[in-house]
Amino acid sequence: MRIRTAILLVLSLPFLGFFAIGITDFGQKLLRGDIPAGTDHWKADDIAMGAGLAPMAYGLIPFVLLGGSGLISLVFDWHVRRVLSKLKQNER
Repeated sequence: MRIRTAILLVLSLPFLGFFAIGITDFGQKLLRGDIPAGTDHWKADDIAMGAGLAPMAYGLIPFVLLGGSGLISLVFDWHVRRVLSKLKQNER
C-alpha cells in the first residue's frame, strides 16, 4: 500500500466517526445545542434541520469520497504490483 492510499483511507475515518456519532440521539442533542425557550417554530425547525443534515453533509459525503478514492487507489496499487511482478518473472 502506497502512502497516497494510506493517507486517503486514514483521513476518511474521522468523517465516518463524525457521521456515526451525529446520527445518534446524543449526537443530535449535541448538534442542536440548547434551543432558547422563546424561539419561534421556524427558527427551531431550521436548527433541527441543520442538525439533521450536518452528519450527512460533513460526515458521510466526505467519508464516501475519501474512502472511495482510497479504495480506487488501493486497487490501482494492487494492479501495478501484479503487473510489475509478472514483468520481473518474464525477465528471468
